[in-house]
Amino acid sequence: MINPKKQILAWLLHNANTNPTSIGRDEFYKIKDTILQRHGAHRGVYDFQHIQKSCWTCNGTGVYPYPSAQGQVCLRCHGTGWYTDFWVRLDVWEFGKYEFHKPVSRLHWVTLARLYTNEKISPRNIIDDYIAHESRKWSADCNLILFFLYAPKLFWRAFGRVGFGRKTPIAFLCTCVFELRLFFQRVRGMVHGIKKRMFKKQSENTEIDDIDIPF
Repeated sequence: MINPKKQILAWLLHNANTNPTSIGRDEFYKIKDTILQRHGAHRGVYDFQHIQKSCWTCNGTGVYPYPSAQGQVCLRCHGTGWYTDFWVRLDVWEFGKYEFHKPVSRLHWVTLARLYTNEKISPRNIIDDYIAHESRKWSADCNLILFFLYAPKLFWRAFGRVGFGRKTPIAFLCTCVFELRLFFQRVRGMVHGIKKRMFKKQSENTEIDDIDIPF
């Protein structure tokens, strides 16, 4: 049975994974990989994710929409209508009572039939498009806690410099510090502006006093 500390860590990772914060998305996934490698278990199965991005040049039609080149095959997507088309292999990991995906490899311009034949795969699930996570109430707090534990330098560099709303205690504190920083920046800007105007006025008065009077 998983110990209570690991249960809490699994809960933190599960909630944080629903909405990685603006502290650093790439850094968050490094933390996620570290936690799964140390405490998770590879299920020995994997899913495949299919990503297709429509070609903006031809609006996904495969032919140019412009009158001067109407009916001609779009050279950007070579008539497919897709700017990019790829499959991502996702290893399935288990930590606590939660399941996580970890990208392993990417295959471009491969059909599903060819994927089964050439790669000799047997995925558990086929996921169409990106995985949509429902953001949870505690996601911001969980992200901040994980960064504090696994990347403290990034945590302190970002704390008070990013606003996370006021729904939960740590996010609320971070947002308050962020708003205070903005307030004092505005005050410093106002003081600097006042000093600049006073210095300019003083300089103008000094120039007038220095003018030689002819009598």
